[in-house]
Amino acid sequence: ALIGEVMLPEDAEEIVVKERGRAVWHGEEIVGSEKRVVWPVLSPAINESRTFTVEYRLVPGEVQVVNVSVGWTPFSLHLDPKDPSVAKALEQKSYRGIFTLSEDGWNYTIKDDHAFNVTELKPGMGYVIDGVESFILEIPGKPVDLPYMVELHQGWNLVGVPMNETVSTSNVSVRANHKRYTYSEAVGEGIVSAFLWTYRDGSWVHLEKSKPMIPGEAYMLEAAEECKLEFG
Repeated sequence: ALIGEVMLPEDAEEIVVKERGRAVWHGEEIVGSEKRVVWPVLSPAINESRTFTVEYRLVPGEVQVVNVSVGWTPFSLHLDPKDPSVAKALEQKSYRGIFTLSEDGWNYTIKDDHAFNVTELKPGMGYVIDGVESFILEIPGKPVDLPYMVELHQGWNLVGVPMNETVSTSNVSVRANHKRYTYSEAVGEGIVSAFLWTYRDGSWVHLEKSKPMIPGEAYMLEAAEECKLEFG
């Protein structure tokens, strides 16, 4: 086999390589400021002409800005980060630790204790940074494909909106027991709690039912069983 190759813009997404209208396997990797796409040319013959087409969509990158203050700063991601590494995002930043909720309580990465349980940033997930000083956190990424699922475990979860627009819980679905519920139906079934909690003036308070979820903010939510929030 021979190898076909083409260089595309870094923001190229949904890439499909076709021969005679049929998709063939391809690989992708970032090389500098471009995306290298390669695919096998099976059973080549001498003097044979083969035609391949490459289809793609340009999805421009964005940057989410998080203003971290001294003390506790809850936040969530509304982008799929280009580099999900917590260590990379917080490199040379003045913070004590970063926290998120897990099945058995809080998971955390403590800077000076070398405890690394929170290693990746994910869209739709909430985090809390304990800042030593105020600083700006810039996270480059791209919008997620909708609909997007945010997984909930049994117990308390820290979540956010996985896209850059406000969302009412009436527009959020819950996937559980191989069924799809509206949020209010899921509350009635006892799958999720009726209230979301948001951080205000140093404490967690109920989010009023009339208030939407805001991109970039983190919300505490209790689930009675493993399920998923569906956005979009």
